[in-house]
Amino acid sequence: MLLFVSDFDGTLHINDTVDQETLDAIKLFREKGHLFGIATGRSLESIKNQVRIYDIPVDFLIGNNGSVAVDEHDSFLFHHFMDFTKVHEIIDLLPKEEVLYYGISDGINVGLHDRLNNRSHPDISFVDMDKFLVNERAVGIFVKFQEDEQAKKFALFLNEKYYDEIRAYHFYNYVDILNYGVTKKNGIIQYKRIKNLHAKTYVIGDSFNDIPMIKGFDGFAICSGEEEVIQRARMCFDNVGKALYHVMEESEI
Repeated sequence: MLLFVSDFDGTLHINDTVDQETLDAIKLFREKGHLFGIATGRSLESIKNQVRIYDIPVDFLIGNNGSVAVDEHDSFLFHHFMDFTKVHEIIDLLPKEEVLYYGISDGINVGLHDRLNNRSHPDISFVDMDKFLVNERAVGIFVKFQEDEQAKKFALFLNEKYYDEIRAYHFYNYVDILNYGVTKKNGIIQYKRIKNLHAKTYVIGDSFNDIPMIKGFDGFAICSGEEEVIQRARMCFDNVGKALYHVMEESEI
């Protein structure tokens, strides 16, 4: 048995679609008895909706960059909730004049504060932020800044202040904030441990938050992805389907 894990946005989902070659390859891969999963920065609600839209056959989903996961029966496998005192502290530390919007995810729902008052998303039902804060359950915080440099500066500030407690990941003008040690790589390791799997593992991604899993599993990149990601990968492919066919051919040699 082999295990193949793909990022979603920019990797499985390119140019606003999941191509047919990739869908056919996933189906064949699973018919051969292998496991296919998605590890994404999206919340579970968001990625589940995309899976339904494109009818993607999956064995598991890892959401919020490794903070939460469900199996093929939609049963929860794990959560990594943040200390909610830290959540309040980080919100208070936000340079509000530089921020377009910020939100909190409990892995399923998303609470949003939007100073533009027009934020919407087809995959997400946003919850009133005040009600969300009362529940005191968060696996991650996400922030969109006006400028890339503002996001980078804030991520560095958080990583210094909360060195071994939380980790802020900067990409473009966004910052994702998680518990320290929470990554897609560790989410995959935890999934394998829970399922008692010893399968050879392949991964593929396109962006900065995919680097830990690509480094950890000697993984692949999408050729249209970030240059730094491509440099860390052992090979790049135009789509996930081509990567899957390569893996299947390699495993049968």
